[in-house]
Amino acid sequence: MVSSRANEQRQVTHEKPKRTEIHGTDAEGEAFTGPILHSSELDSPEASQVQGKTVVIIGSGASGVEAAETALQRGAKQCVMIARDDKWIISRNMFIDVLIAMQPFGREMPLSFIWESFLQKWHYRGVEDLVPAHRGLFEGTPVVNDNFLSHVRSGACLYIRGDTRRLTSNGVLVNTRTRTSHPEDKGEEKVIPADVVVLATGFERPSTDFLPRDLFPEGYSQPDLYLQNFSTEDWSILLTNSSYINAIGTVGHFHIGIYTRILLVLLLDAGARPAPKDMKLWVDLVRYLKRGAKGGALTFFTYMELTIWLVLFHIVRPDRLPWLPFVLFGWGVLPKSAK
Repeated sequence: MVSSRANEQRQVTHEKPKRTEIHGTDAEGEAFTGPILHSSELDSPEASQVQGKTVVIIGSGASGVEAAETALQRGAKQCVMIARDDKWIISRNMFIDVLIAMQPFGREMPLSFIWESFLQKWHYRGVEDLVPAHRGLFEGTPVVNDNFLSHVRSGACLYIRGDTRRLTSNGVLVNTRTRTSHPEDKGEEKVIPADVVVLATGFERPSTDFLPRDLFPEGYSQPDLYLQNFSTEDWSILLTNSSYINAIGTVGHFHIGIYTRILLVLLLDAGARPAPKDMKLWVDLVRYLKRGAKGGALTFFTYMELTIWLVLFHIVRPDRLPWLPFVLFGWGVLPKSAK
């Protein structure tokens, strides 16, 4: 997140691990006494506690998948993942990932089932029960991983769909459910034995509390921002990844450089700066074009959609076209005042 407001320059990039307190005792009043780690701690010396142990991972997102992989690499006897809901998992195949990210609509479409069927038959072969039943591929950020499903196939990692109730003296009490169920649906409560519990709860989103509230009027706060990252009230406020919710892309850093260079363009070239009414109009137009999108128009995008946004940023304002090579590739262009 970058603020370039007059008399203020501030950059915030740190994300804190998100901690979820899970309390509870078993019928005898005894609490879980084994190690309880956050997934980010599996890279620390304390992670040696997982060697030869049964590790129960609470959470099925990217943090959970990586936690299972890391725990097994560190010698865990077995991992058990407790998944409240299912996430799509795609491979790190660059060719396939690029093709998926080239979907230009940034939402689930009638033909999205083609990619979903392909992934089910190719990537999920043998573990088709893990395919999300109620989430489309273009409705949330997929987990990109090549090894997790192989661990499930081999039995090194068990995948249990359910709701975590509480810790017990020897594990985790879970309301286990079937694939077609929804979170909190009635299921069967079971205690999943655990030597170590890992909380794969992700990281907290960077706070924008240090910024004035008038920068985000009603209807134009994260993620409903100009180009999904700029305050509609002040073009100098760039919230790179602080407004991001879900997306599909081939890499996680390419857009960061592009957005930073757009901010540099706006700082250097006063004529290229958008007015607040134009930034709000952009948000309104995207919301209209993506009306009906699950979760909202700007809660999900693909890299192709992002590319279209950035190209149109220049095309609709021809005076910005000289900056296009700089914004997309970092190739130098001098502003008029410097020539």
